[in-house]
Amino acid sequence: MKQDKKLETKLADSPGEVIPAAGEPLEGMPVTEPESVPYRKLLHWGWYVVSAALGWFLANTVLSIVLQILTQYNVQVLATVVSGLGSSLAGGGAAPRSAEAVGGAAKMGGFLSAFLPGTLETAAIVFASLALLLILLRFVDRMVMTWSDNVMVARLQQRLHDKLLVLGPSYHQSHDLGETMLIVTRFSTGTQLLLRDLLSFPVVRGISLVTAMIFLTNNLTAVGETPRWVQVILLATIFILPLGGWWLSLKLRRAFEKVRDSETALANEFSNSASLPLEVQVMGAEPQRSEAFGNRLRTLIRYKIAAAFRNEIATQFQTSTPIFLQTVFLIYGVFFALKSGNPAAPGAILAIYYFVPEAVSPLQEIIQFFTGLQSTWPQVEKVVEILEAEPEVKEKPGAVALSPSQGALVLENLTFAYAPDGQKILDDLSYAFAPGRVTAIVARAGMGKSTLLNLVARLRDPQGGRILVDGQDISAVTLASLRRQVAKVSQFPLFVADTIRTNLKLANDQATDDELAEVCRRSGFWEVLENAAGPHTRPLDYHLPRASSEGLSGGQRRLLAVTRAFLLHPAILLLDEPTTGIDAIGRSQVATVLREACRGLTVLLVDHDMEFISHFADWVCCLEHGKFDEVGSPEELASRPGLFRDLLEASQEDHPEAAKEAPGLIKA
Repeated sequence: MKQDKKLETKLADSPGEVIPAAGEPLEGMPVTEPESVPYRKLLHWGWYVVSAALGWFLANTVLSIVLQILTQYNVQVLATVVSGLGSSLAGGGAAPRSAEAVGGAAKMGGFLSAFLPGTLETAAIVFASLALLLILLRFVDRMVMTWSDNVMVARLQQRLHDKLLVLGPSYHQSHDLGETMLIVTRFSTGTQLLLRDLLSFPVVRGISLVTAMIFLTNNLTAVGETPRWVQVILLATIFILPLGGWWLSLKLRRAFEKVRDSETALANEFSNSASLPLEVQVMGAEPQRSEAFGNRLRTLIRYKIAAAFRNEIATQFQTSTPIFLQTVFLIYGVFFALKSGNPAAPGAILAIYYFVPEAVSPLQEIIQFFTGLQSTWPQVEKVVEILEAEPEVKEKPGAVALSPSQGALVLENLTFAYAPDGQKILDDLSYAFAPGRVTAIVARAGMGKSTLLNLVARLRDPQGGRILVDGQDISAVTLASLRRQVAKVSQFPLFVADTIRTNLKLANDQATDDELAEVCRRSGFWEVLENAAGPHTRPLDYHLPRASSEGLSGGQRRLLAVTRAFLLHPAILLLDEPTTGIDAIGRSQVATVLREACRGLTVLLVDHDMEFISHFADWVCCLEHGKFDEVGSPEELASRPGLFRDLLEASQEDHPEAAKEAPGLIKA
């Protein structure tokens, strides 16, 4: 199997421009120093990747080995033909037809003569047939490889996609969308190729090396009587010189690390000057900045030239090694052929000339593969990190379905902190929320309102205490049943660029169109949808644009999210900032819908708009220092000094028009 990617660094056509080859850090990812490669881990995930198309992978590997052996064997057949013709011409007769007439050709075969054709006619036919067969096999090999690679990378990308959907907030908060998208769409492909090659490449190229050495040794013997120590020295050079190339590649990597660091320093120096150029002018600092930038530039040029020089030496060494060895073996062959007078020697010399690079190249490529793996590992590690990441929330063995009756929600000695020794967001919090009531949780920014909702939805697990729904500990129930019974409308709900039907079915993919229409009418969203779709489009077929500035307004999208939650028929509804980005009229629409649709549900509400809370919530819990500092009805808490009244007054100062513009917020 020929290695698809060159792991050495190459020099660009334009002077001084260095292009990183495969194995160098990819654009868009932070540059990291090469790390020790955990081969056991890579072999584990390599087996996982190839098992997606194990039969095709094995077929591709076997085909590649067969191609290598048949190609080498065909060269040996060609050498037999040349030797036979040499014997015939030396005897002054016609081309020999029998094994005896071939004479020197059979002798030329050495210890492999039993596997070679006995006559020139047979050898010629075998050579031509194999040449055609090799063309077909190469085509089949490429198609099998293409098919298996696509199946493998598809499974890997599916695994990465699905794994990201079950990882908790800690992972997603520390990895932005751009990075994870790059890992799934780009790094996964390179990782699949590397993991496949890690299992197959050393085997295929190793067997190619062994068979080439066998054919080479056979032809060295056929040239003439060669002292054993001479053969050992010649064969040893095939291993020694590629190791010299490996040593040069290490020096080359260090040279390009200097270029990389110097380019970073130059960019930083440019930023020092270009961030505030007018300030440089005011201070008259142009000469100093020019000198500083020039020094960085000269250093970069010096490192680039040094790296280019070493790159050229390494490149010439790598490409010249087979040529040098071919020359040495050719001189040796000619010298001993003249000395021995063997008429079969021309064919043996031809075979030696071919088999030297066939023996050197696999060794070079294996060294380059494992050398390049060192610098490729940081990108592969990003993929492996996702594969090995553990979800923060796991379903316990023997978990049972959640079967709520009233929707009574109880917190018992709940304790949570984002770090084991960090500040406690919730500190031994206990409280029983009355079923069928809308309870608002208010607090200053960063005090744990949304965190509490995430704990109830079991997106995180507390360090201490437990959460009960109608007496059932939510840590002991199945996640699927919990997601059905405890619905959460996030501050920034998920919408996909697809039809309204598809967006609604994210909550319940078994719902029929009639059920979707019914829940939309119940929430008041159907009228909104009919107006948006127009007379020529079925409401559920309306395509929701990805951009929030297009199509439905912010309030209408929020109404869609709430409607989708009702599709689950939950016992408990969690509303996280339902008025975010919505004007007073939109808040009025949301409140009107929620007030009617939430009848009989246990609702926990978090919102920054105290006017909205005071008009919509039945009960308020003020979260302060990890505990509910004060609880009561909105009217009661607004009538006495405390956190709720402070927040309410601040909200009225920020939005003095809210009460006037949104009369629908006042409860019936």
